[in-house]
Amino acid sequence: MKKFILTLEKDYMVVMLMAVGVLLILFPDQISVYAPHVVGGGLCIFSIYNLFVSLKYPESDAELGQSLISMAMGAVLLLQAGDAAAIDKLGVIWAVRTLSEASMEITEMYEHKKARVIDIIEITISAALAVLLLMNPFHHFSFHVRILGIEILISAFVRRRRKSEGQ
Repeated sequence: MKKFILTLEKDYMVVMLMAVGVLLILFPDQISVYAPHVVGGGLCIFSIYNLFVSLKYPESDAELGQSLISMAMGAVLLLQAGDAAAIDKLGVIWAVRTLSEASMEITEMYEHKKARVIDIIEITISAALAVLLLMNPFHHFSFHVRILGIEILISAFVRRRRKSEGQ
């Protein structure tokens, strides 16, 4: 999410994401009810788009395999969205994706010999929170929704600061 927000060019999109971040912080339980529908649908739509791009433009960065896995996860969430266990499944998906992203960031830091203390702290906290989510997805889900809201707001402010500094 952080990389996505930092690369946005349009300010109105960042403002909209900031509003979403505030809603996530204020109403995590209410949002959690609809999360399997929204995330499942989003994963399916994003996967279809990435499948199209990866097949039509093989030189693109779109990953065919990742798109297929994301589509499968999105379909499972949509098919079981009304079931109470859907939050558990969403929590596990979220945790595994977070751990996967952390592993890629660690590999990237190692390969480029470029590890900042703040990045190491962020990865450690993300991985610890993901492990908590894996251990008890239903219990920790609302807490993680709030954390996501905070992460969105922080990323938006970092983007704004970088943009004003001309980076």
